[in-house]
Amino acid sequence: MTPTSHPREHDEGPWYKQFWAWFVFTPLIVVVIACSITVTIAFKTKEDVVVDDYYKVGKMINQSFVPEQRARELGIVADLIFDSETGEVIAEVEGTEDESLVLSFSHPVNADLDQYVTLKHITGTRYRADASLPENGRWYLRLSEISDAGEEVWRLQGEAQMQYPQSVLTLR
Repeated sequence: MTPTSHPREHDEGPWYKQFWAWFVFTPLIVVVIACSITVTIAFKTKEDVVVDDYYKVGKMINQSFVPEQRARELGIVADLIFDSETGEVIAEVEGTEDESLVLSFSHPVNADLDQYVTLKHITGTRYRADASLPENGRWYLRLSEISDAGEEVWRLQGEAQMQYPQSVLTLR
């Protein structure tokens, strides 16, 4: 046989001009792009649903409920009024006459929205503070007296569905 008698293979050009090359690579390229977009969205819009310091939170769960029991023994009851027009928090607290109380707002999902407000005693059973009130929605509230050592003397807790212009909540 002579070299000219072999049938010549047909050269169709470079690989990127071939149909079968694109038929195989196109789905792979689409998957890589979709994964990149998904990962980017996941990292840019992540929610704070996992507590950063889980060990500290676990220890807090095991804390005694002495401050809550103390509030029950003292018969402390609080009515909280939130006025979004004036940015005012008014608390009618029966059973105590401390100089100041601490009210904490904890968001159930986003810890960045949590805030603390110090309520000052103004007269009788009334306490008041100016605050940037949390947005509408569900919140966990904690009202307590803090000792000079930084520990809670008593504590009232509750859950509120904030609805402005004015929201009212009773803690027992």
